[in-house]
Amino acid sequence: MIFWQRFFLYKEKYFVIPLFFTLLTLFSSGLYANGNSLISQSGSVLVGYWHNWCDGRGYQGGNAPCVSLLDVHPDYNVVNVSFMKVYNQSEGRIPTFKLDPKIGLSEQQFINQISQLNSQGRSVLLALGGADAHIEMLNGDEQAFANEIIRLVEKYGFDGLDIDLEQSAITAKNNQTVIPTALKIVKNYFKQKGSNFMITMAPEFPYLKSGGSYVPYIQRLSNEYDFINPQFYNQGGDGLWIDGAGWLSQNNDTVKENFIYYIADSLANGSRGFIKIPHYKLVFGIPSNIDAAATGFVKDPDDLYRAFNRMRDQNQPLKGIMTWSINWDMGTNAAGTSYNQSFVRNYGSFILNQTIPTPDPVVTPDPVVTPDPIVTPDPVVTPDPVVTPDPIVTPDPVIETPDTDCGNLWDADTVYNGEDSVNHNGNSYIAKWWTRGDEPGTTGQWGVWKLDEQSQSQCNGSDTEQPTEPAEPELPVEPEPELPAEPELPSEPVEPIGDYQSYDEDASYEGGDIVQNQGQLYQCKEGITAPWCSGAAWAYAPGTGTAWQLAWSKIEGTTLPTEPEPEPEPEPTPDPVEPEEPVQPIVPVEPVQPIVPVEPTPVSGDYEIKRSDLDTKEEALTSGELMLAVKSSIATASNNIVEQITPGNSSNPNNVKRVESIVSGADWEFLFSKRAPEYTYRHFLQAIGKFPVFCGDYTDGRDANAICRKSLATMFAHFTQETGGHTAHWEVPEWRQGLVHVREMGWDEQMRGGYNSECNPSIWQGQTWPCGTFANGDFKSYFGRGAKQLSYNYNYGPFSEAMFGTVRTLLDQPELVADTWLNLASSVFFFVYPQPPKPSMLHVIDGTWVPNQRDLANKLTAGFGVTTQIINGGVECGGSSEIAQSRNRISYYKSFADHLNVPIPANEVLGCAGMKQFDSAGSGALAIYWEQDWSWSSSSPDGKSYSCKLVGYQTPFSAFKKGDFAKCVKHHFPNANIID
Repeated sequence: MIFWQRFFLYKEKYFVIPLFFTLLTLFSSGLYANGNSLISQSGSVLVGYWHNWCDGRGYQGGNAPCVSLLDVHPDYNVVNVSFMKVYNQSEGRIPTFKLDPKIGLSEQQFINQISQLNSQGRSVLLALGGADAHIEMLNGDEQAFANEIIRLVEKYGFDGLDIDLEQSAITAKNNQTVIPTALKIVKNYFKQKGSNFMITMAPEFPYLKSGGSYVPYIQRLSNEYDFINPQFYNQGGDGLWIDGAGWLSQNNDTVKENFIYYIADSLANGSRGFIKIPHYKLVFGIPSNIDAAATGFVKDPDDLYRAFNRMRDQNQPLKGIMTWSINWDMGTNAAGTSYNQSFVRNYGSFILNQTIPTPDPVVTPDPVVTPDPIVTPDPVVTPDPVVTPDPIVTPDPVIETPDTDCGNLWDADTVYNGEDSVNHNGNSYIAKWWTRGDEPGTTGQWGVWKLDEQSQSQCNGSDTEQPTEPAEPELPVEPEPELPAEPELPSEPVEPIGDYQSYDEDASYEGGDIVQNQGQLYQCKEGITAPWCSGAAWAYAPGTGTAWQLAWSKIEGTTLPTEPEPEPEPEPTPDPVEPEEPVQPIVPVEPVQPIVPVEPTPVSGDYEIKRSDLDTKEEALTSGELMLAVKSSIATASNNIVEQITPGNSSNPNNVKRVESIVSGADWEFLFSKRAPEYTYRHFLQAIGKFPVFCGDYTDGRDANAICRKSLATMFAHFTQETGGHTAHWEVPEWRQGLVHVREMGWDEQMRGGYNSECNPSIWQGQTWPCGTFANGDFKSYFGRGAKQLSYNYNYGPFSEAMFGTVRTLLDQPELVADTWLNLASSVFFFVYPQPPKPSMLHVIDGTWVPNQRDLANKLTAGFGVTTQIINGGVECGGSSEIAQSRNRISYYKSFADHLNVPIPANEVLGCAGMKQFDSAGSGALAIYWEQDWSWSSSSPDGKSYSCKLVGYQTPFSAFKKGDFAKCVKHHFPNANIID
């Protein structure tokens, strides 16, 4: 989990003045603010974050003061200014930086201080994000974001950017593709000026596991980033399992040395379920003191010394240490006693005096191939991608020839910038903007490469033995594997093998997956580029994205028939032509017989719709078998009934009585003896009573008692992993250490800034689930509470509506999720509700969910393992082996199953290694939200549908809430007059 403040520590080699001038010589051709060159660090680093605000409140009640950059201890050779973010949504979505006037510095003084640190050989980076940053960039924002970074660098003198996205911002909108692309533009812009623009990142370490949400940033910037500063704090009991050493959790001080060593070893070697970060690019992030972070502080520096020395002894010394934060290192505790920069004094000389052997080669070879000096275009003005020469008619492919005056031979792995020229297949091309992997001659007239008309005659006249008239050469040359751009379609289409779905930009793809797009089959490439297949469509849509060839391979010899348009255009033309009968389309579309449209008449005033007609349509659209089963499973009892539930009460609902017969009050005490006091046995029974289907009866012959026992064992196992103590030396085994935490560690109800970035009333989440406020107007915090650790207003709101019929109750009083029976009801709520395309855990256990062929191909089969995929599959599942958290869950499940007499079949899949994610083709992909239906209608005067349709992504309108269909229609069609 991430919080409202950041804690990082990493150390860079502090250079004395003579060595600094050597570095300055390397990066001296481009001068920026106050005439300084960008300062880069090639040796060890001590990284500290600097607050752009004053008097931060600590986790133990301390204070972090304003700090001048000139007061920063000289051992910090990388200073990260926090933060670049979106200050006001009304100003646009491109993040920027504004110096807080409370710091007491004018902008010129701030610039001068950065310049002075630069003159000492120290780097000052700008950190992007922070825990409260609402950053949601969209495709097309790449150049604007790059321009803003360049502007800030040239104004203030920053030396690079640190990606410090947290919470929802990590995966929001198109951040995972837009941000890396923009940073590549910036990196190359300054590279051409002779400087290295530093790129670093500060992910929480759980996001660095295979399939983790930070992996796309690291992969897409693999050749550009300078180092990674993982955060090893605030993750509580998260950690890793080591045979012979046991479970090493981040917050366990008794195993701190082993935790530091093994987590560093795992990352440096890409083992134990983690991705690889080379040791010479790995910086270890820890908090400055106990006020800076909820957990993770290293009480005994010797633990870190020994762990780092173990890495050094295996010839993998780490690059340095990072801390959150410089301000906290100079702050005071709750009693007002200064921390006296104990962090930098403990670790500064240790890190700066070590020698980091660099790999061979030391610096990644410059990917930019520029045969002649180029003129860098103004970074603010993007080259016009639209005005291009006429479409290129590519001649028959010929054998590649040596370099000529036409330019260097095109190379798929080389980065080219605007105005770079290359020679490919006998033609000369000029790049219109940054590119890598786009083959000249195949990108089309709107693509990145344009034919160099001026050099073309020289190219064709060179000694390349390329005929000026390529048609019908005397000796035909064997064509290359790639087809030329815009080939003629064969008169007889080749029938594809098997059924392949159309490419979906919202779907997830893995190496080997095959899709069709625009009448052609493509296969996702295996290897490190496989995640790009699921990237932004503008870049990676097979056959059409600007960089699709990096992710997909075209399957030659297969041309598919063009599918008919599923919906007519809003303005149809008279006398439509009867469409040709499609030849066995891959994804059959229900054909719509064309109608000669009546010319729409202008709408005057409101368009009347009967509410009864909308209710009838809503009922019809939500009456499918699976939808009805889900509606039944999420039905709730009234709170009057819930409040009357007490242990042993003869009036308790039947499902509660069944649970009492399986788990008594004494069992509850035995199984959860270390629980927080708020998790009472009565609260447990009340949570069960709120959802009659949980441990309820079945009328179709299924064994309700057996299903109930298995449901409880499953739920209890996940309780223990999510909120357990995970402490080996306690007197009870770990499987009985569940429900220790009722609030996310380090948080209480009066603290500000917790998981409320979506409260902004200018965005739909803030409008749909308006956050409660404190007396001073600050938004309340929606940090993790309860056995499920419910967080964010967009989860509190729907849960509140399910429990009370209104979103206001829990948005105004989120503390109820910790203090009342809701602390356990939130987990039952999660257990019975589906998360499309995932089914609910209840339906996995009781057999309602039946995996289809797509699920089986993704190794998604009924069993305990798929419930782990549902609850945390993005972090714990899909790797080649089970990671520690998944192994924990399996162990806990086996223990609870044994205690509750739950038989575990020999063929039940308990783990989730190798499981792919649920997707839209699976049997659990139930669309449960209403969205505007954009289709054209001949029955309305203006051609609009005046209707909504079901979709799988979250919107303000739920299919589970009767009447939301009409609300959706009214919202999207304001001129609709709904009459009763």
